[in-house]
Amino acid sequence: MSDPNREDFYGRVARLEKAHARGQGHEAAGALGRSAYFRPSPRRLPILRGSVFVLATVIGLKATLYGGIPEDVYLSRLAALKQGTALERVGAFLMTPDPLTVWLADALRHARGLA
Repeated sequence: MSDPNREDFYGRVARLEKAHARGQGHEAAGALGRSAYFRPSPRRLPILRGSVFVLATVIGLKATLYGGIPEDVYLSRLAALKQGTALERVGAFLMTPDPLTVWLADALRHARGLA
């Protein structure tokens, strides 16, 4: 025979687990501990944070390549990409050195003692 209170018990346990998953806490009357609260939702846009990370990664990659190989070799490879397929032309556009890339490449060269 099954206990008639079993469904009620498991219903209450499920309700508490859902509340904990949403960030709510529980405090029994008279007990010392954390108070019932709602966890505030993050207010930042994850798309913006991800976009900034991708942009910083691309600029860092460009600066590392631009500073790591001689400038004339880099620019000749870039010119070859500009003559390629549509995808290669997009890559050439993305890998064209901008002022921030040049500045970071110079900073990397100075940090390594190559300049």
